[in-house]
Amino acid sequence: MNVVAVVVTHNRLNLLKECIHALLHQTHQIASIIVVNNESTDGTTEWLGTQAEAVTTIFSENKGGTWGFYTGIKVAAQLNSNWIWIMDDDTIPSNNALEQMLVATPNLNAFGFLASKVVWTDNSIHKMNVQHHSHKHSLYNQYLRQNIALIEHSSFVSLLVNKKAIEQVGLPIKEFFIWKDDTEFTKRIIKAGWLAGLVNNSVVLHKTAANYTVDLFDDVSTNSWKYFYGIRNDLFVRKSVKGRGSYVRNILKNFTLVPLKIVVKRKSARWPFVKSVVKGTWATFSFKPSIEFL
Repeated sequence: MNVVAVVVTHNRLNLLKECIHALLHQTHQIASIIVVNNESTDGTTEWLGTQAEAVTTIFSENKGGTWGFYTGIKVAAQLNSNWIWIMDDDTIPSNNALEQMLVATPNLNAFGFLASKVVWTDNSIHKMNVQHHSHKHSLYNQYLRQNIALIEHSSFVSLLVNKKAIEQVGLPIKEFFIWKDDTEFTKRIIKAGWLAGLVNNSVVLHKTAANYTVDLFDDVSTNSWKYFYGIRNDLFVRKSVKGRGSYVRNILKNFTLVPLKIVVKRKSARWPFVKSVVKGTWATFSFKPSIEFL
Protein backbone atom coordinates (compact mmCIF):
# COMPACT_ATOMS: atom_id res chain seq x y z
CA MET A 1 0.00 0.00 0.00
CA ASN A 2 1.80 3.13 -1.23
CA VAL A 3 1.09 6.21 0.86
CA VAL A 4 2.39 9.70 0.05
CA ALA A 5 2.33 12.26 2.87
CA VAL A 6 1.62 15.93 2.19
CA VAL A 7 2.60 18.54 4.80
CA VAL A 8 1.90 22.26 4.40
CA THR A 9 4.19 24.59 6.36
CA HIS A 10 4.73 28.28 6.97
CA ASN A 11 7.22 29.66 9.50
CA ARG A 12 6.96 26.87 12.08
CA LEU A 13 10.30 25.15 11.70
CA ASN A 14 10.45 23.46 15.11
CA LEU A 15 7.00 21.94 14.65
CA LEU A 16 7.82 20.91 11.08
CA LYS A 17 10.91 19.06 12.35
CA GLU A 18 8.76 17.13 14.85
CA CYS A 19 6.19 16.34 12.17
CA ILE A 20 8.76 15.05 9.67
CA HIS A 21 10.53 13.01 12.35
CA ALA A 22 7.21 11.35 13.23
CA LEU A 23 6.49 10.61 9.56
CA LEU A 24 9.90 9.06 9.03
CA HIS A 25 9.38 6.73 11.99
CA GLN A 26 5.96 5.33 11.10
CA THR A 27 5.48 1.58 11.52
CA HIS A 28 4.08 1.56 7.96
CA GLN A 29 6.73 3.12 5.76
CA ILE A 30 5.64 6.15 3.75
CA ALA A 31 6.56 6.02 0.06
CA SER A 32 7.24 9.77 -0.22
CA ILE A 33 6.95 12.89 1.93
CA ILE A 34 6.04 16.13 0.17
CA VAL A 35 6.40 19.42 2.04
CA VAL A 36 4.73 22.49 0.56
CA ASN A 37 6.74 25.45 1.85
CA ASN A 38 4.52 28.54 1.76
CA GLU A 39 7.28 31.17 1.64
CA SER A 40 8.71 30.49 5.09
CA THR A 41 11.31 32.97 6.33
CA ASP A 42 12.34 31.34 9.63
CA GLY A 43 15.03 28.96 8.39
CA THR A 44 12.57 26.36 7.09
CA THR A 45 13.82 26.70 3.53
CA GLU A 46 17.42 26.15 4.56
CA TRP A 47 16.56 23.16 6.76
CA LEU A 48 14.50 21.53 4.05
CA GLY A 49 17.50 21.89 1.76
CA THR A 50 19.37 19.50 4.06
CA GLN A 51 16.53 16.94 3.96
CA ALA A 52 16.52 16.26 0.23
CA GLU A 53 16.94 12.49 0.63
CA ALA A 54 13.90 12.18 2.89
CA VAL A 55 11.64 15.00 1.75
CA THR A 56 10.50 16.46 -1.57
CA THR A 57 10.01 20.19 -1.15
CA ILE A 58 7.65 22.33 -3.19
CA PHE A 59 8.26 26.05 -2.85
CA SER A 60 4.95 27.88 -3.17
CA GLU A 61 3.83 31.48 -3.03
CA ASN A 62 1.93 31.89 0.23
CA LYS A 63 -1.66 31.94 -1.00
CA GLY A 64 -3.01 30.28 2.13
CA GLY A 65 -3.12 26.79 3.54
CA THR A 66 -5.76 25.66 1.05
CA TRP A 67 -3.56 26.51 -1.92
CA GLY A 68 -0.78 24.56 -0.24
CA PHE A 69 -2.94 21.46 0.17
CA TYR A 70 -4.22 21.78 -3.40
CA THR A 71 -0.63 21.99 -4.67
CA GLY A 72 0.68 19.12 -2.56
CA ILE A 73 -2.20 16.77 -3.32
CA LYS A 74 -1.93 17.48 -7.02
CA VAL A 75 1.76 16.52 -7.01
CA ALA A 76 1.21 13.50 -4.75
CA ALA A 77 -1.52 12.14 -7.01
CA GLN A 78 0.95 12.04 -9.91
CA LEU A 79 3.20 9.68 -7.96
CA ASN A 80 2.72 5.94 -7.55
CA SER A 81 0.33 6.37 -4.62
CA ASN A 82 -2.84 4.62 -3.50
CA TRP A 83 -3.51 6.96 -0.59
CA ILE A 84 -2.47 10.53 0.28
CA TRP A 85 -1.97 11.47 3.93
CA ILE A 86 -2.62 15.18 4.54
CA MET A 87 -1.64 17.34 7.51
CA ASP A 88 -0.38 20.72 8.73
CA ASP A 89 3.10 21.16 10.14
CA ASP A 90 1.78 21.18 13.73
CA THR A 91 0.42 17.64 13.37
CA ILE A 92 2.56 15.08 15.18
CA PRO A 93 1.40 11.51 14.43
CA SER A 94 2.00 8.66 16.86
CA ASN A 95 4.36 6.09 15.36
CA ASN A 96 1.56 3.70 14.32
CA ALA A 97 -1.03 6.32 13.30
CA LEU A 98 -0.81 5.44 9.62
CA GLU A 99 -0.72 1.69 10.13
CA GLN A 100 -3.82 1.80 12.33
CA MET A 101 -5.79 3.50 9.55
CA LEU A 102 -4.60 1.09 6.88
CA VAL A 103 -5.47 -2.03 8.91
CA ALA A 104 -8.69 -0.68 10.41
CA THR A 105 -11.02 -2.54 8.05
CA PRO A 106 -10.84 -5.23 5.35
CA ASN A 107 -13.18 -3.00 3.36
CA LEU A 108 -10.60 -0.18 3.12
CA ASN A 109 -11.19 0.62 -0.55
CA ALA A 110 -14.82 1.50 0.12
CA PHE A 111 -13.62 4.54 2.06
CA GLY A 112 -12.96 7.88 0.43
CA PHE A 113 -11.03 8.99 3.46
CA LEU A 114 -10.09 8.00 6.99
CA ALA A 115 -9.23 10.39 9.80
CA SER A 116 -7.22 10.01 13.00
CA LYS A 117 -8.34 10.84 16.51
CA VAL A 118 -6.83 14.27 17.16
CA VAL A 119 -5.68 15.12 20.67
CA TRP A 120 -4.01 18.09 22.33
CA THR A 121 -0.90 18.06 24.52
CA ASP A 122 -2.85 16.93 27.61
CA ASN A 123 -4.35 14.02 25.62
CA SER A 124 -7.82 15.55 25.55
CA ILE A 125 -9.71 15.68 22.24
CA HIS A 126 -8.69 18.76 20.30
CA LYS A 127 -11.69 21.09 20.11
CA MET A 128 -10.76 22.29 16.63
CA ASN A 129 -10.84 18.78 15.18
CA VAL A 130 -13.99 17.21 16.61
CA GLN A 131 -15.62 15.01 13.95
CA HIS A 132 -19.42 14.75 13.76
CA HIS A 133 -20.55 11.13 13.68
CA SER A 134 -22.93 9.98 10.96
CA HIS A 135 -25.22 8.09 13.36
CA LYS A 136 -28.02 7.67 10.82
CA HIS A 137 -25.84 5.91 8.27
CA SER A 138 -27.09 2.35 7.74
CA LEU A 139 -23.57 0.95 8.23
CA TYR A 140 -22.71 3.00 11.33
CA ASN A 141 -23.04 0.19 13.89
CA GLN A 142 -21.29 -2.32 11.65
CA TYR A 143 -18.15 -0.20 11.41
CA LEU A 144 -18.32 0.91 15.02
CA ARG A 145 -17.62 -2.72 15.94
CA GLN A 146 -14.32 -2.30 14.05
CA ASN A 147 -13.65 0.85 16.11
CA ILE A 148 -14.39 3.07 13.10
CA ALA A 149 -16.99 5.81 13.50
CA LEU A 150 -18.58 6.92 10.23
CA ILE A 151 -18.40 10.71 10.07
CA GLU A 152 -19.94 13.62 8.15
CA HIS A 153 -16.71 15.51 7.38
CA SER A 154 -13.18 15.99 8.71
CA SER A 155 -10.32 18.45 9.01
CA PHE A 156 -7.00 18.23 7.19
CA VAL A 157 -5.25 17.27 10.46
CA SER A 158 -4.25 13.71 9.59
CA LEU A 159 -6.62 12.95 6.73
CA LEU A 160 -5.84 9.81 4.70
CA VAL A 161 -7.52 10.18 1.31
CA ASN A 162 -8.13 7.48 -1.28
CA LYS A 163 -6.60 8.65 -4.57
CA LYS A 164 -9.50 7.14 -6.48
CA ALA A 165 -11.85 9.46 -4.58
CA ILE A 166 -9.73 12.47 -5.58
CA GLU A 167 -9.78 11.31 -9.19
CA GLN A 168 -13.58 11.21 -9.01
CA VAL A 169 -14.41 14.43 -7.13
CA GLY A 170 -11.44 16.68 -7.82
CA LEU A 171 -8.98 18.65 -5.71
CA PRO A 172 -9.62 21.02 -2.78
CA ILE A 173 -10.83 24.42 -3.95
CA LYS A 174 -7.63 26.46 -3.79
CA GLU A 175 -9.42 29.82 -3.67
CA PHE A 176 -10.78 29.10 -0.17
CA PHE A 177 -7.43 30.34 1.21
CA ILE A 178 -8.13 29.12 4.78
CA TRP A 179 -11.02 27.60 6.73
CA LYS A 180 -13.83 25.31 5.55
CA ASP A 181 -11.67 23.97 2.72
CA ASP A 182 -11.43 20.61 4.49
CA THR A 183 -15.17 20.58 5.25
CA GLU A 184 -16.07 21.25 1.61
CA PHE A 185 -13.58 18.70 0.28
CA THR A 186 -14.56 15.86 2.61
CA LYS A 187 -18.29 16.49 2.23
CA ARG A 188 -17.82 16.38 -1.54
CA ILE A 189 -16.19 12.95 -1.24
CA ILE A 190 -19.04 11.63 0.92
CA LYS A 191 -21.65 13.10 -1.44
CA ALA A 192 -20.06 11.07 -4.25
CA GLY A 193 -20.92 7.87 -2.38
CA TRP A 194 -17.71 7.07 -0.50
CA LEU A 195 -17.61 6.03 3.14
CA ALA A 196 -15.76 8.26 5.62
CA GLY A 197 -14.40 7.06 8.93
CA LEU A 198 -12.73 8.16 12.15
CA VAL A 199 -10.23 5.51 13.27
CA ASN A 200 -9.97 5.79 17.04
CA ASN A 201 -6.84 3.63 17.21
CA SER A 202 -4.98 6.12 15.02
CA VAL A 203 -3.91 9.04 17.21
CA VAL A 204 -2.18 12.29 16.31
CA LEU A 205 -1.21 15.31 18.38
CA HIS A 206 -2.36 18.71 17.12
CA LYS A 207 0.31 20.81 18.79
CA THR A 208 -1.34 24.20 18.98
CA ALA A 209 -0.54 26.74 21.70
CA ALA A 210 -3.94 26.12 23.31
CA ASN A 211 -6.82 23.67 22.94
CA TYR A 212 -9.29 25.94 21.22
CA THR A 213 -11.87 26.15 18.49
CA VAL A 214 -12.99 28.99 16.24
CA ASP A 215 -15.13 31.41 18.25
CA LEU A 216 -16.35 34.63 16.66
CA PHE A 217 -17.34 36.08 20.02
CA ASP A 218 -14.21 35.25 22.01
CA ASP A 219 -11.28 35.08 19.58
CA VAL A 220 -8.33 37.46 19.82
CA SER A 221 -8.45 40.61 17.70
CA THR A 222 -5.44 39.58 15.61
CA ASN A 223 -7.50 36.73 14.14
CA SER A 224 -10.40 38.91 12.99
CA TRP A 225 -9.24 38.88 9.35
CA LYS A 226 -9.62 35.10 9.19
CA TYR A 227 -13.38 35.34 9.66
CA PHE A 228 -13.77 36.99 6.27
CA TYR A 229 -12.72 33.68 4.71
CA GLY A 230 -14.58 31.59 7.27
CA ILE A 231 -17.88 33.37 6.63
CA ARG A 232 -17.51 33.48 2.85
CA ASN A 233 -16.45 29.84 2.59
CA ASP A 234 -19.11 28.63 5.02
CA LEU A 235 -21.81 30.22 2.88
CA PHE A 236 -20.38 28.54 -0.22
CA VAL A 237 -20.43 25.13 1.50
CA ARG A 238 -23.90 25.77 2.92
CA LYS A 239 -25.29 26.55 -0.52
CA SER A 240 -23.80 23.43 -2.10
CA VAL A 241 -24.74 21.06 0.76
CA LYS A 242 -27.92 22.43 2.32
CA GLY A 243 -29.38 24.34 -0.60
CA ARG A 244 -30.37 27.88 -1.47
CA GLY A 245 -32.88 28.31 1.36
CA SER A 246 -30.25 27.80 4.08
CA TYR A 247 -27.81 29.95 2.11
CA VAL A 248 -30.21 32.91 1.91
CA ARG A 249 -31.29 32.61 5.56
CA ASN A 250 -27.69 32.74 6.72
CA ILE A 251 -26.88 35.70 4.49
CA LEU A 252 -29.72 37.63 6.14
CA LYS A 253 -28.58 36.50 9.59
CA ASN A 254 -25.00 37.61 8.89
CA PHE A 255 -26.15 41.07 7.83
CA THR A 256 -28.40 41.56 10.88
CA LEU A 257 -28.32 39.21 13.87
CA VAL A 258 -24.64 38.22 13.90
CA PRO A 259 -23.26 41.80 14.00
CA LEU A 260 -25.67 42.57 16.84
CA LYS A 261 -24.51 39.50 18.76
CA ILE A 262 -20.88 40.55 18.27
CA VAL A 263 -21.63 43.96 19.76
CA VAL A 264 -23.39 42.38 22.74
CA LYS A 265 -21.09 39.43 23.42
CA ARG A 266 -17.60 40.67 22.59
CA LYS A 267 -15.78 42.68 25.22
CA SER A 268 -13.38 44.32 22.75
CA ALA A 269 -12.44 44.57 19.05
CA ARG A 270 -16.09 44.50 18.01
CA TRP A 271 -15.72 46.48 14.80
CA PRO A 272 -12.99 44.31 13.15
CA PHE A 273 -15.17 41.21 13.62
CA VAL A 274 -18.34 42.92 12.43
CA LYS A 275 -16.46 44.13 9.37
CA SER A 276 -15.13 40.64 8.60
CA VAL A 277 -18.60 39.10 8.88
CA VAL A 278 -20.24 41.73 6.66
CA LYS A 279 -17.44 41.74 4.08
CA GLY A 280 -17.27 37.94 4.03
CA THR A 281 -21.03 37.72 3.51
CA TRP A 282 -20.94 40.30 0.75
CA ALA A 283 -18.07 38.47 -0.95
CA THR A 284 -20.17 35.33 -1.33
CA PHE A 285 -22.15 36.93 -4.16
CA SER A 286 -19.09 37.01 -6.42
CA PHE A 287 -17.29 33.95 -5.03
CA LYS A 288 -17.75 31.28 -7.67
CA PRO A 289 -14.63 29.08 -7.72
CA SER A 290 -14.49 25.96 -9.83
CA ILE A 291 -13.28 22.48 -8.91
CA GLU A 292 -10.11 21.35 -10.66
CA PHE A 293 -9.70 17.69 -11.56
CA LEU A 294 -6.53 15.65 -11.96
